[in-house]
Amino acid sequence: MTSWVRLWLDMPTDPKWRVIARKSGQPLPCVIALFTLMLTEGGKAAVPGTVAGLSIEDAAAALDMDEDAVSSIIEAMQGRVVSEGRLAGWEKRQPASDRSYRPAPSVWAIIRAAIFERDNYTCRYCGIRGVALQCDHVIPASRGGSHDDDNLVTACKPCNQKKHNRTADEMGWTV
Repeated sequence: MTSWVRLWLDMPTDPKWRVIARKSGQPLPCVIALFTLMLTEGGKAAVPGTVAGLSIEDAAAALDMDEDAVSSIIEAMQGRVVSEGRLAGWEKRQPASDRSYRPAPSVWAIIRAAIFERDNYTCRYCGIRGVALQCDHVIPASRGGSHDDDNLVTACKPCNQKKHNRTADEMGWTV
């Protein structure tokens, strides 16, 4: 399956690129090229929008730039385009993955029952049993997570609400 990322219509002329270019001391086309590369990397990440694992060396090689130039652009992007290892505004600008459709209620009921049985009717986060359970997405559907059984776990309501749209890793929870 082909994956896509979306650009906004005035992205190439957005004034923030000129600010980042000035701050980094790098040419405007290099700033835009690096951001485009970061979008594609964020689209491939396990948690969509994450660019924390971006290799400076690989980015420099891909864009035929010096590693110092790539580093200075990324540094200038901090707080404007990148925040805490993620592209800012990812969920707002990128459509949910094709995998994020919600199954029909009858299908979802079967999926939930199978997940509860697999997990022995136990919250995978806190280990509680004998309470009302919910089916939780390890990587939230709102962040591109699938409805596949390897991305679903049994959760008690308090854990599921506390986690909200964060990943289990972001919560420091082991699944």
